[in-house]
Amino acid sequence: MVRRQLVPDLNRINILKFPSLVTEMIINEMGFVDALQLSLSSARCKRTTSSARNKTPMKMQIAITPSRCVFLIFEKNDTLKNLRFFWKFGTRPVGKTEQLKIGGMDMENRRVRFDGWLQYRSFTSKNSIDLAMNVAITHLFSVFRCIEVTVIDINFEMLNDRFRVRKALESVKTTSKLFIRGPKFDSDVRFILSNIEVTKHFYHSSTFSMGTTIDDRLNCSEVIEIGNSSWMSPERLWTMNCERIELLRSRFTSDDVMEFLRRWIDGNGKDKISYVNIEHPLGFGSLDFEELNATPWDPIIEETMVRPENSLHWGLSRAMNIQCLADGRVGTISQNTEIEFHFLVWQEKPVEVVNIEEEI
Repeated sequence: MVRRQLVPDLNRINILKFPSLVTEMIINEMGFVDALQLSLSSARCKRTTSSARNKTPMKMQIAITPSRCVFLIFEKNDTLKNLRFFWKFGTRPVGKTEQLKIGGMDMENRRVRFDGWLQYRSFTSKNSIDLAMNVAITHLFSVFRCIEVTVIDINFEMLNDRFRVRKALESVKTTSKLFIRGPKFDSDVRFILSNIEVTKHFYHSSTFSMGTTIDDRLNCSEVIEIGNSSWMSPERLWTMNCERIELLRSRFTSDDVMEFLRRWIDGNGKDKISYVNIEHPLGFGSLDFEELNATPWDPIIEETMVRPENSLHWGLSRAMNIQCLADGRVGTISQNTEIEFHFLVWQEKPVEVVNIEEEI
């Protein structure tokens, strides 16, 4: 059953004249776009809409690329197939536009229907697109307070130099997934890493060196993939508890890797780790396997256990095994070359359930 969209005609009826409880009930029955339009009408409308919709769970995805600066809004369990709202920012108005003012900033705005949903396409000067995105995101956060940013995708490749990502994302504090593409690695990326907490998946493709350590907010539980991790401190490596970790061009030493392994053996906040790949361009040096109570590779492990999904199949003939004291999990260390460190945690094979009646 499709929920009917209640569209108030503010020229005919002033819903703010109703008792507050009735007003909130009406706003709660509105579609997302109608509630957004109402919140943009005046400061009072914004406060009233916020009071009525502050517990509505929503999701936001943000994309900043050379060809588009947009964010998408979904209800909590929606996907791209049932998108609620699309807001795009540009510099060249096409078609009929209207004045839109948010947070003291004037924009030209065009409403466009697409697949039954309304889009906003807002236009401003080249020097102000980043600010326009920020005031729009800030407005949404202040009205719909249960918006969760699930994805931020940034491509610095050929991005306009006037566009400052740190300005556009100034009000964003947390995201589930953050993807940074392109070679640029400057103050914008420093700001992102230092100010936005990433809780699930972080990907950064640049191989350029940062040169200095960054106090990042990466608390990923699923994936960390970094093309040049020379800015990362040993302390960050030691505290990681992420399923898949790939840190290329790092500055970590054998002592740093040893401390990471000690913590894994002790069961010190490392229960999610299943696969680690770390690279040092100049080499790590040797690890103290005796201290780790490591034992030579035993092929029976591969017969009785399962590799983590998406782990690389590197050679194990010279690998060493260690064991977690907390839960008995087995981890395998492999260094095929001095510049590589591979570590995987084996998983128990699923128990096969046999149908006794079929066997009989």
